Amino acid sequence: MRIPILLFLATTVSAGLFADTGSSQGKKVVVPSWTKSKEGNALDQRPFGYDRVRLVQYLGRSMLSQIPALSTITKIAYRRDGLVLPTLTLKRTSSRKIVPIWKVAMGNFLGDAKNPSSLYPTTALKTVFNAKKVNYPNLPPVKPGPPPFLVVFPLDVPFVYRGAGLMIDHFAFEARAIQYSYFVDAERGNGDTGSFKIFGRSCPSGASRSSAVSSHPGGPPIKLLEFDGPVNSAAISVMGVSNTKIGPITLPFRLDAFGLKGCDVNVSFEILSAVITNSNGFAINSMPVPNDPKLAGIFFYHQWLNIDKRVNPNVQMSFSDGMRVDLGKKVGKTANVNAAIVSGVNRTGAVNGRVGFVESGITLVTEFTLR
Repeated sequence: MRIPILLFLATTVSAGLFADTGSSQGKKVVVPSWTKSKEGNALDQRPFGYDRVRLVQYLGRSMLSQIPALSTITKIAYRRDGLVLPTLTLKRTSSRKIVPIWKVAMGNFLGDAKNPSSLYPTTALKTVFNAKKVNYPNLPPVKPGPPPFLVVFPLDVPFVYRGAGLMIDHFAFEARAIQYSYFVDAERGNGDTGSFKIFGRSCPSGASRSSAVSSHPGGPPIKLLEFDGPVNSAAISVMGVSNTKIGPITLPFRLDAFGLKGCDVNVSFEILSAVITNSNGFAINSMPVPNDPKLAGIFFYHQWLNIDKRVNPNVQMSFSDGMRVDLGKKVGKTANVNAAIVSGVNRTGAVNGRVGFVESGITLVTEFTLR
């Protein structure tokens, strides 16, 4: 009878995974330390916005100065991003009703945390959160101050930190590649990471809204975002060199006469990339930024074009507002965030550790509970 009892206990633990009961005692340390009382300057859909993902967080010693050597870590936790959709509850909801099987491993690390020598750790990692089904909590609307740490992983095997660097490895691989509008707080190096500015109108009015996370040459990828687009639909990420002309046509070009009331073409069409929106109408186009000084300070214009029935079911198109995206003038690695993320999403090879993408100078805002 031992195996059925163990399975029952495992199911019970999974169902109450994020309940923070009496085990919450212990010193709590937030990394990076300066994000304890203020919002991080970035966001990330990875890893918790996917059901097929691997993400390894590398943290250097300078990021962990509040954690004494030989401390025992009993819990790690994350918080929602406070800037994206702050008035809405972030949910991991899907019509496919998949509950992901999630595993977390940790390891001590002696290398350069900003420049890992390999895509994924070649040193031994210790499983600290056993593979199990995880029901992620809904993340409520943002109140004043940074959001609470509600995405909590009580470690099945407490981890002893040896006093150098640290690796945290999240892994899930489901049969279907699903993504969600489920963003956690992150911090990027405080160099000149660029900016963006919205202009023009979107259709339907108040929906198909643009946003961006800019970058600089040699920094993390630029993230071009759309919120409240059509659900589970094709979206085209349009990049252009102008927001005043497209050939002989003056911009913005009104489309009301074509049956698309309130819609405009806001940018010229030079580079087009196709993506698919998720079940919440969210789309993202991530683009790496080469470490090339010639790219410092350049800008481009961007707009989303959607296959969409909401404006006119006979024309089936909608358009976001426009954005000007400026790259920062800093070139190379960021200095004040001694960390990196190695990640892969959706592709089988990525989540199994054969291919991945390295981003230097970025970390998920993480709360550690110490015993």
